[in-house]
Amino acid sequence: MKDWLEVKEEFQVDGSLRDIYVLGICIDAWSNLIKKLKHEHFQLKFMHGSFDRALPENFYEIKELQQTNPTILCIWLDNSIQVNCHFFMETEIELDISPREIKGLAEYITLTSFMKWLSSTLRKPAILTHEGSQDQVILSVSESIV
Repeated sequence: MKDWLEVKEEFQVDGSLRDIYVLGICIDAWSNLIKKLKHEHFQLKFMHGSFDRALPENFYEIKELQQTNPTILCIWLDNSIQVNCHFFMETEIELDISPREIKGLAEYITLTSFMKWLSSTLRKPAILTHEGSQDQVILSVSESIV
């Protein structure tokens, strides 16, 4: 895995987000992720439209809610790093993070620890990219590294 000095420039604030992807997944993987998130130390906030709600049990319930209003799950990795999930597609997980929140080595370690957890939980590589650019990989973490 790349160390902080190798990727530091990738977190320069440029008005865009950074994305974390887990590709080639299925509905069961989504349900597994939702279940595991509820039992981890992360602070979670699930929104349906402008209202806080309990995080549903599975991806189908979330997609049903999206028929009336957008949904977002905010995951705080610590007090300063927020990762957002919008539940766009059933075949991939896409999370976004502001590069503004990755200020140094400590935050980078927190981010990569989350990516390792994500990869291990889903048994698939987790990749960090520039916003909307799966082909511009900044960092890739797979469960074998965990």
